[in-house]
Amino acid sequence: MKNLTTLTSLLVVAGLSAHGVLHAAPPAPTVIYSQDFASGSATSNLKGSSTTKGDGVWVTGWSEIKTDGSAPFGYCYLPFTPEPGKIYTLSVDMVATGPEGGWNAMGFQDGGSETAFNTSGAGWQLVSPGGFMEVRSEGKKIAAGAKIGEGTTVEADSTNTFTIELNTAGDKWVETFLLNGDVMATHTYTTNPDIQYVGIMTNSQPGTSPGKFSGTFSLTEKTAAKATQ
Repeated sequence: MKNLTTLTSLLVVAGLSAHGVLHAAPPAPTVIYSQDFASGSATSNLKGSSTTKGDGVWVTGWSEIKTDGSAPFGYCYLPFTPEPGKIYTLSVDMVATGPEGGWNAMGFQDGGSETAFNTSGAGWQLVSPGGFMEVRSEGKKIAAGAKIGEGTTVEADSTNTFTIELNTAGDKWVETFLLNGDVMATHTYTTNPDIQYVGIMTNSQPGTSPGKFSGTFSLTEKTAAKATQ
């Protein structure tokens, strides 16, 4: 019995079950881009600057977002083309403050760098100063129960972590939208988008500040795990 227990333990360590099925260990994510807003400056534009990690340069046609995440107005993107068989995780903290009517957003973009999320976003979510939240994909709003959509709020002036997981393992890509680790909505594409960028946006009038991006903006990837005989 002792020898059998020892053998079973060795199989588990090797990734084998007692039934002989090989289970691939969950792959560790690889950082594609990371931007540390905490080390940025309120006087330095994010546009044209390099990411903290990863070989990226922020591009845009219209932005005064600063490297510390303060966001007068505009949008900034990083080039990104997803590959099949991957799981991509985009995450950033957003603070909902400032005048009503504006909002902060993060997500994927299937238009050019001159195009705003609300024109051609391929999976993005926003939060407004009053805490109003919204998830959008393929140009439309996506609702998930009572947790998101019209009238849904988070605490005003609070910092919340917004995350989008893009799974390209299947024929039809799937996006999962999370707020502080809780799933808010999922979306399966009928036609996979031509994603070209990933980034952030703030929608307001020049000279006003609807909020702030804080903490770390990050985009990671890992290969979707599979079990093989």
